[in-house]
Amino acid sequence: MCEIDDTDLRNQKASAQSQIEGQQLSVDRAQHNYDRGKELFAAKLITTEAFDNLVSDLALAKNGYERAERALQTIQDQISKARVIAPTAGTVLSVPVIEGLVVVAAASVNSGTTLMTIADLSKLLVDTNINQVDIARLQIRQAVKLTLESAKEESMDGRVTFIAPVASIKNGVKGFQVQAAIVRPSPRLRPGMMVNLTVPVAHADQAVSVPASTIFRGTKERRVVYVLEGNKPVEREVVVGVAGLDYTEIKKGLKEGEKILTVEPRVLEKKS
Repeated sequence: MCEIDDTDLRNQKASAQSQIEGQQLSVDRAQHNYDRGKELFAAKLITTEAFDNLVSDLALAKNGYERAERALQTIQDQISKARVIAPTAGTVLSVPVIEGLVVVAAASVNSGTTLMTIADLSKLLVDTNINQVDIARLQIRQAVKLTLESAKEESMDGRVTFIAPVASIKNGVKGFQVQAAIVRPSPRLRPGMMVNLTVPVAHADQAVSVPASTIFRGTKERRVVYVLEGNKPVEREVVVGVAGLDYTEIKKGLKEGEKILTVEPRVLEKKS
């Protein structure tokens, strides 16, 4: 993603490589002296002290070579950190820094400087808040439907991946944070866009449904609709099933094709 000027580090690397070459020569010479001294010592042509000095010289030369190797490795590690590599494939969303700006590395006392923000646009999440009344009906991996605010005719599938264990207050309303992963994001979708999320909590197949506003409350908690039989409205008790904001399922009491009133008859009588 970006690269820091590493000229000084490159010079230090060249110096460290020269140091290793010099230490290698010292090891070769000490090894040669040791091998020759070992033969002389076996023949009792040199003293024990002289042979011990040759052993020490070889050990010191090998130790110096190892120190030079570690120094070179340290410099190579610093050079590798001069290039900032993206942790994953994605699209650059923002670059909050400009050329010449001083940046700091992350440490225990600070989070460092953000160089850029990247995202994998093939894996998008929807972040929303669900009120405390509806949250009990949500489950992890539950299917959801999503539509773009700018293109409501295009729908997408998703699944709930996270439900906050503790409620939070957002815009003065208590709710729970919920995240849903989009299965196949639309090419029109971009990070930060507004989407509509629908959570199907129940469904009914081959059902008779009516607008929720056409169901009225009768006596003793009864639910009734007013059916037109001829030109006369007749009150009829119904059994309701799955209910949404706009439509309600009628499980019993009404047949497909029957005409019902959208207002109570007494309202029509007052108008007439």
